[in-house]
This record gives sequence, structure tokens and C-alpha cells, in this order.
Amino acid sequence: MRAQVKPWTQKHMPQKVKEVVGQDKAIVELKKFVVNFRKERKKARLLYGPTGSGKTCAVYALAGEMGLEVVEINASDSRTAGSISTTVGNAS
Repeated sequence: MRAQVKPWTQKHMPQKVKEVVGQDKAIVELKKFVVNFRKERKKARLLYGPTGSGKTCAVYALAGEMGLEVVEINASDSRTAGSISTTVGNAS
């Protein structure tokens, strides 16, 4: 049986925060947000920047290091209260 072939971007995606290049300050802020999430009860963090700047890579690398699951919701997804509750579940 052949191994599943991943796209280049997935195959070489950083697995650790230290592998994400050029986003040191953003990663420090993101980690602070995640660590203090429950205590401060902040609802969201908006990441913005040009395509390919490492937004998604940073989130997945940090989540992997912290043992967290990432739930992605895109603008094109259904965003009713019910659909978000079903998708996000206990993470909300």
C-alpha cells in the first residue's frame, strides 16, 4: 500500500514554534494569549498578515507544543450559533 502523499506545504510545515521564522514577537504574544485564555476570559485573537507570513504555521506549531487542538472556522463556513457550537463544541 502506498503512503499518502501530502502537499509540499503540509509536508514541510513547522512542527515546533522555533521552526517558524520571522514571527518571534507575534508568537510570544500568541502564547501569552493562549496561556492566559481561561483566566482572562478573552474570546478571540485575530491574526492578520500577508499570505505566507506564518499565521497558520505559528498557531499549529504552538498548539502542537502545548497539546491543544486547533479548530478552524473560515469566512465561507456557515456561521450560525448552532453550526459554530457544533463545530467548536467544548472549546468555546
